[in-house]
Amino acid sequence: ITMPIRISNQTQSYQLTLGLDASASTGLDVYDQLSPPPMPTDNGASAEFELADVDYGLIQDVRPMRVGTNWQLQLNLSTPSKIEIDTRNLPNGFQLVIVNLDQEMDSATSAVTELAAGQHQLQLELRPKIDLPQITRVWQNYPNPFNPETWIPYQLHQVSEVRLQIYDIKGQLIRTLELGQVEPGVYTDTSTAI
Repeated sequence: ITMPIRISNQTQSYQLTLGLDASASTGLDVYDQLSPPPMPTDNGASAEFELADVDYGLIQDVRPMRVGTNWQLQLNLSTPSKIEIDTRNLPNGFQLVIVNLDQEMDSATSAVTELAAGQHQLQLELRPKIDLPQITRVWQNYPNPFNPETWIPYQLHQVSEVRLQIYDIKGQLIRTLELGQVEPGVYTDTSTAI
């Protein structure tokens, strides 16, 4: 499985290929390709990038196929550039998540990302794909009736500020629970429900 990464500015384009294979090893092996010396540019616009977690320059790095496999990229851009990752070859049920300055992007939904000039560190991580709900919903609490506690399962289709207000039978507010900002997902078991 290969995933080409292309970094391009107005005048040039650079490519690195990441890959996954069950028989690959974590170090340098037959699947990897060393990079040639850098070529000089005429206009001074350049994009240097390398794998920060290996001791040698590569243009192709194939790692073992398993959840949590990740790559650390170091980028030094002289001009604003785009980074494009082709993840069409990823097996069903997996996604490649790009982490840049504490922001996470699923490469399936953000295949082209703009980066400002300067230095950037990116982490790309293979994760299981989670099917997100299409609607936000709250279910009946469990157990009901309860004594002394209960769980309220819910699901979110987008990042949301979550607040639960509990009313008595007369319609008077008796409690407000502030959960803050919650990621999209399904929260139905006792460890994740309200």
